[in-house]
Amino acid sequence: MNEPQFKELHATINGTSVTRMVDVRASLTDLLRKRAAWILRKQAEFAVAPSQPPPRRYVSGENFAHLGRQYRLSVTEGEREWVKLTRTHLEVITPNKADTAYVRAQVDAWLRRQRFDDPARQVAFESDYEAVANIVARRDRLDAAIEAVAADSEFTAVVRRLGCLRGISTLTAFGLAVEIGDWHRFTGSSIGAFVGLTPSESSSGASRSLGSITKTGNTHARRLLVEAAWHHRRQNRAGKVMLDRWQHAPMPARLRGQEGNARLHARWRRFDERGKRPTIANVAIARELAGWCWSLAVLEE
Repeated sequence: MNEPQFKELHATINGTSVTRMVDVRASLTDLLRKRAAWILRKQAEFAVAPSQPPPRRYVSGENFAHLGRQYRLSVTEGEREWVKLTRTHLEVITPNKADTAYVRAQVDAWLRRQRFDDPARQVAFESDYEAVANIVARRDRLDAAIEAVAADSEFTAVVRRLGCLRGISTLTAFGLAVEIGDWHRFTGSSIGAFVGLTPSESSSGASRSLGSITKTGNTHARRLLVEAAWHHRRQNRAGKVMLDRWQHAPMPARLRGQEGNARLHARWRRFDERGKRPTIANVAIARELAGWCWSLAVLEE
């Protein structure tokens, strides 16, 4: 039997030197076993988390990454235009905070004015900023091209009806319409299985156990629905973009969309009140959102 072998471990925490005796023979397997439940829980959360962050809206409360640190964006109205970085916030003073495009232009101008004493750091920053700017410009061109195609195609009617739901932008609706094709193949309950949002099942005799989602079917459609479901957690209020989309949809689709938005937001509130893990709750919302999308896609105008 191996006896413990202790060695001193030195560390400095908040300026205070700390020394601890550590058993170097402790196996990694034992350590992993102790944290197995936590590791499995985090793996499940990462599995259903959005694959990419939602588009930046340039409104107060958003996270803003700068030079490897996270800041909170704070947008306020004022006569003098100003962008300032504090210890915790990126503060933007703008004439009209509702004009998010102008707020974005202010932040971009502030980034371009950044100067560093170290020449190498300055070159690296300018190179990375130029790369990001080029990627964003390319993305915007592609988004505009896809929206133009979606406005005049065989999927246009479906896209406009799906756009009555929060989180379903023109690009998301077009992606769902193209990926799923003939919505009449499914029902409100079977569409979730097609995109892999139904829980897996393990049954033995009289026992029945539900596990994580199956992740079978159309991966891209599932990702679009999961990302869209997060929008229903926020307050159920129609903004300018949503109202503009409603103008292109028939009245039955608008009414159906409003009903779905209210229902999905209410479910999010109940999940939050029960303390449900957001990533798990969002999958349930995405599964029901798939059913609402189906009901709009097959809705007769």
